[in-house]
Amino acid sequence: MSKYNESILTSAGLDLASRAANGKTKFTITRATATGDDLSSLSEEELQALTKLPNEVQTGIITNQDENIPNSNSVIGTELLFTNDGLEDSYSINAVALYAKEDDKDEEILYAITTAQQPEFIPDFADQVLLQFRLTIYVIVGRTENVTVTVDPTGMASKEYVDGKLGDIDVNDKISDSTTLNKLQKLNEYLESKE
Repeated sequence: MSKYNESILTSAGLDLASRAANGKTKFTITRATATGDDLSSLSEEELQALTKLPNEVQTGIITNQDENIPNSNSVIGTELLFTNDGLEDSYSINAVALYAKEDDKDEEILYAITTAQQPEFIPDFADQVLLQFRLTIYVIVGRTENVTVTVDPTGMASKEYVDGKLGDIDVNDKISDSTTLNKLQKLNEYLESKE
């Protein structure tokens, strides 16, 4: 079972969060990457000084933003998904990085790094067996109202979307065709498998 340390803001990330906390800027968390390099020998100061995650192996998909952190308006959770789809070489996710872009600026910065205590192993895709690894990284962002997270909608519905669609279903409606019934049965099976 994998286990990860608390996130560390880089020097550039800390500066950006500080300015956002003071209402001087807004920014967007743009992407997440992973490396197989073991960064556990680096001190906190050395991690803070990084401007890029070394030897990035792959980019994760940002699937959702979690702002429901009790008693905090300065922390955001960024939900990530890494898969082995198309991966040619197996590796262990020893560190994950979040990148951010300040509003009205083109340059993306390394915002935060999360290192592994026990890394998740991602096998290559040679056997055509799909593996998914989900991780939520919580970071200080100054003030949550000054931060957005770029969620990749490719092939995924957000939790809010699904909750909204489920709320739109009228239980008194009749199912008029077998295709709709089949889709509802598959959705029900999927939801039951997640419990």
